[in-house]
Amino acid sequence: MIRLATKEDLTNIMLVYMKARKFMKDTGNPDQWGDNRPTYESVVTDIDQKRMYIIEEDEGLLGVFSLYDYDKDYEDIDGKWLNDEPYVAIHKLAANGMKKGVFKKALDFAKSKSNNIRIDTHKHNKVMQLNIKRNKFSYVGRVYIDGELERLAYHLVV
Repeated sequence: MIRLATKEDLTNIMLVYMKARKFMKDTGNPDQWGDNRPTYESVVTDIDQKRMYIIEEDEGLLGVFSLYDYDKDYEDIDGKWLNDEPYVAIHKLAANGMKKGVFKKALDFAKSKSNNIRIDTHKHNKVMQLNIKRNKFSYVGRVYIDGELERLAYHLVV
């Protein structure tokens, strides 16, 4: 099941992000989220703006992600998006590590909202790049988060 996150979920969401940061560091990607990203404040903002989602099953909370219908950081790209149509962007995707398939569940949910899906990731996030490529995204260039954090940009048109 996928549902909108609430402020009651904050503790569990931040625990998932803590596990994800450790996993990233353990798999050669220490810089993407460092020690404090996503920030508590950014998660609260995503909850308030109704764009933070929880993936849960009988086992409990399996993962979290945000789904944006616009991202200002995607306006400038060193490359070219596949089109200029309205899109959704998957952000802050993380799993608790208990069960595989969190990326696919988030992607399927995004596909139910739009046939135009964008995503970005750090050049050292090989696990995310593998998931992105397995799901037929096209690499389209580089974007800069907050004007400075370089990310690889991908686009899927379904």
